[in-house]
Amino acid sequence: MKVYILYGSATGNAEHMAKDLAASYQTALQSSPSTAYFPSVTCCPLNDYKKKCLDVWSAPPASPAAKHGVLFLCSTTGNADAPENADRFVRWLKRKSTEPTRPFRHCAYAVLGLGDSNYDVFCAVGKLIDRKVGELGGTRARSVACADEATGLEEVVEPWVTGVLDDLARVCGGGLGATDSASTTSASASAAAEEDSSAAEEKKMDDEPRPISTQTPIPTTPSSEGVATLRKHLGLAPQDPLPAVPHSCLPAMTSHLSSCEFVRDDDDDHDDDIANGATRSDRPRENSVEDHLTETSGSSGCHFTLTRPYESRILNARYLTKGTGAECARNVCEMMMMSTTTTTEKTKHWNDAACSDEEEEATAERDRLLLRAMEMYDRHFPLAAPSNNDADGSNDNDERQQRLQYVKNGKRVIEMTLALPDDFTLEYEPGDSVGLLVPNAPHATRFVLDMLRAHHGILPTQKIVLDG
Repeated sequence: MKVYILYGSATGNAEHMAKDLAASYQTALQSSPSTAYFPSVTCCPLNDYKKKCLDVWSAPPASPAAKHGVLFLCSTTGNADAPENADRFVRWLKRKSTEPTRPFRHCAYAVLGLGDSNYDVFCAVGKLIDRKVGELGGTRARSVACADEATGLEEVVEPWVTGVLDDLARVCGGGLGATDSASTTSASASAAAEEDSSAAEEKKMDDEPRPISTQTPIPTTPSSEGVATLRKHLGLAPQDPLPAVPHSCLPAMTSHLSSCEFVRDDDDDHDDDIANGATRSDRPRENSVEDHLTETSGSSGCHFTLTRPYESRILNARYLTKGTGAECARNVCEMMMMSTTTTTEKTKHWNDAACSDEEEEATAERDRLLLRAMEMYDRHFPLAAPSNNDADGSNDNDERQQRLQYVKNGKRVIEMTLALPDDFTLEYEPGDSVGLLVPNAPHATRFVLDMLRAHHGILPTQKIVLDG
């Protein structure tokens, strides 16, 4: 009987741990095969359970008291979501049709969950797997272990990795499971409490989240100009649906991966052209950003590109990290919204009068507001004690709590809901990439330019293309 090590990983931590554990056991197996209980090991993503594991798990072992050994290592991502390489397995566990088959009745298992206690829900997927596998007939070799990235994963991971295979081999050979021994009443009570907690967190995973809006939603029209124009050309009434277009009729999507390179205006190859009167704008720009675009095409024939992106709006936003208040975010949004309203009214007058100076002043004012917003966030979520802060009157416990708060402030996670086009100008399929272009704060831009000049000799006047 082989041991199965399955992982669900979003950032690679759980995958690396699973593969390291499998490699270590394989090495020990080769050096001393007589002392190893499991003759082989299989390591794979959780979503490969059906084609690599399920048939073996469902078959009874040769010995009536023996069991198949299974280890689960899975992280929790987003707001209590399963990683992409584990989502099908989690859905299968929760499916009502899975329960009657009891697919783990011949298995002993242990679960290592990875999470971050800064989030409202901690290790939800790992706890869910531990509970559901037990309900589906599995024998728990160890209580679920939850590693916290906020305090250091190694505090839980290293002890678990060191002894979990020995515990699993003992139970697979006919020994008692983690909750079967009568002498471990307190451990059983702890496991029961853990199951109650995981059940509550599973419900939270299934419930529709109630976002705390930190920005007043901007009113939107039920249809865009693109839809109205299309209906007019097709002779459709406002209430008629738009006709569907087969995918075979759409232009093929293109992709490009470029490296970092300079776009030089003083190329030696073009000196003669300049001498003959050609301007820099007349010369071909083979490395320009416009030449390296990934286009997303829709049935309306519109394209969203790097030079002409879709201008989305933030519909809702909320903090996912535990204990993070939204008061500062609301104050910043109110300040920015008031400024946007005032600027919009002024812009109407400026456009009519073609006052470029006033437009530049509006841009400078917007930059000042961004800096002010950053200062508000820095004051509300400090990352370190002020330089003039004295330790007088504070004890070690207070200082420790302050340091923990500074660390949490630096790990704030925000979930945002962005608007998408409502006129079929954006179509995508699984596997397509979507990029976000986020404006940079002025002081951040200046900082990057200064660093490039100081450490790499790149002047602010030089043009470069990064991942165009």
